[in-house]
Amino acid sequence: IGIALMGFYGWNCEKCSWWRGMLAAGAVPDAIAVLLVYVYIPESPRFMLSQGRNAEAEAVIRSIAEMNGTEAQLLHDGALRPIKEEHSQAEASAESWQLLGELLQAPMNRILPLVVGIWSLLAVGLFSQSFAYPVLLERDPSITAFDQYWLMIQLAFIEIPGLLVLIWVLEGTHVGRREILLVLSLSSIVVAAIMVLVSDKGTTWLHLGSMGLRLIVVLPYEAMYIFAAELLPTSHRSLGLALGNGSTKLITMLMPLVLMPLIHAWGAAVFLLILVAEGLASLLLWASPHTEDVLYDCVDEMPRALNESAPLLPKDTTA
Repeated sequence: IGIALMGFYGWNCEKCSWWRGMLAAGAVPDAIAVLLVYVYIPESPRFMLSQGRNAEAEAVIRSIAEMNGTEAQLLHDGALRPIKEEHSQAEASAESWQLLGELLQAPMNRILPLVVGIWSLLAVGLFSQSFAYPVLLERDPSITAFDQYWLMIQLAFIEIPGLLVLIWVLEGTHVGRREILLVLSLSSIVVAAIMVLVSDKGTTWLHLGSMGLRLIVVLPYEAMYIFAAELLPTSHRSLGLALGNGSTKLITMLMPLVLMPLIHAWGAAVFLLILVAEGLASLLLWASPHTEDVLYDCVDEMPRALNESAPLLPKDTTA
C-alpha cells in the first residue's frame, strides 16, 4: 500500500515537494499500522510471563485459541509455566550461549540453513523485480514519468488479491506448507522463463508479464513467515526468524549492485536471475522437512529424525 501511495503521489503531484512528500506518502500505512497494532494486538504472552503477569498471559492464549476455534487443543486449559522471577545477568548470558550452541546441533544445524537459504533465494526473486522494473521501463522513451508511476501503482496493487488467496490456501485447506511453497516457487520459474522470452518485445509485454511475475514471486516469500515459524521450536523461533528475514534485507541491499551491470548487458538477464534463484529455492524446499501440527517448545522436544521427509538430507537415526 505504501508503494501504491508513493506512486499516486508522483502521478498526481507534478510540482509538489519531491522526495519529502513521497517519503511521507510511503510512511502513512506504517503510521496507521502502528495504531492498529497498539489498539487491537495483545501483548506477547511470553513478555507477560517475564513480567509476572501469568493470568493475563493465559487469558491471551485462551482468546487466541477461541478466535481460531481451537480451544479443544489447548493443553492444560491454556495454563502456562511461570518464568523464574530471579534471573541474574550471568544466567541470562549462559542461556543465550546455550541457544547459540544448539544452532550447531541436530536438528537445528539442518533446519536453520534451509530457512536462511530458501528465504534469501526467494528474496532475490521478489526484490530483483522491485528494483529492475522501473529501470526497464525507462528504456522506452515514449513512457513519461507519470506513466511510470501509474504502472507502478498497478504492480503494487496486484499483490493484494494474491495475498488474500494465499491466506485462504494456508488456513482454509489441508495442503502442506512445503507443498504450497514448492508449487509457488515452481510457478515463479515458469513465469520468469516466459519473461526472459517476451520482456524485450515492448512495454506492454514487459508490464503484463511483470504483473504476473509480481503476483507469483511475492507469495512464497510471505509464506516463509509461516513455514519458518513452524519449522523452528519456540526457544529458537525469534532468533531463527530474525536470521532468516534479516538475510533477505542483506539481499535487498546487494541487488542494485548485481542488477545494474546485468540490465546494461541484457535486460532479460534480470528474469533469468529470478528463474535461477527460484529454481534453487525449489530445490531447497524439496530438501526441507514437512511441518507438523505440533509446535515444539525447545530443541529437546523435537524428534532428531525431523528430516525423514527431506530427501536430500542425511537421515538421523540416533533418536
